[in-house]
Amino acid sequence: MNVKQLIEQIGLRAFGIESPTEIDRQIYLDLLNTVHFELYRKTATISPYVEETFIKGEIAEGERFPLPYLFLDKMPFLIKRVLAKDRTLKQTQLGKILEKDPRLSATSDPEYWGLFSKNLFIYPAYDGDIYIYAIEDAAPFKEDTREQEIPYPTMYHDILVDGCVAKTLSTEGGLKHSKEAEYAHIRWTKGYNELYQYYLSVTGEKSSSTYSTI
Repeated sequence: MNVKQLIEQIGLRAFGIESPTEIDRQIYLDLLNTVHFELYRKTATISPYVEETFIKGEIAEGERFPLPYLFLDKMPFLIKRVLAKDRTLKQTQLGKILEKDPRLSATSDPEYWGLFSKNLFIYPAYDGDIYIYAIEDAAPFKEDTREQEIPYPTMYHDILVDGCVAKTLSTEGGLKHSKEAEYAHIRWTKGYNELYQYYLSVTGEKSSSTYSTI
């Protein structure tokens, strides 16, 4: 379904409205985006339907805060990998580095990366190109968003509607028949779990991390 069709389904199933007004449609779109953002946060890290963004940056000599850093003007939703000198670095925390090397005097090839505010730092100190693979924040749906632009498998688009119907339980008005809302909450929870398991089966991914405590 495209977003226009999803909006129509939300109006019909959540509010019993067959011909929503422009104001109604905007309300349903806002509700749909609330559910979309929640589902994205829960599944984007393992979803094959979400493209990774590639960012090439350079840490210039002299950029220190106390380690060389790259300022990220726009923080991505998730940084998946950082590479420097053709090697994948491990993620860590500045505090962990300072516990091991208070003077930050190590001079070997870069091994770790971390974040401090919007600064991405490299340790040991490194000046040069870095390559970041990240997942961006979810793009909000618009009414003219096409089916192929929705970052979930077509067969799971229905759970977006289920999530919207379920959320009407906590709003004024809502459904005339509360049982339908309860069923929608069950379908929403079940649908999310099925989608998550589907992604795991498609990617063959299990919980993994490049995080290191050094």
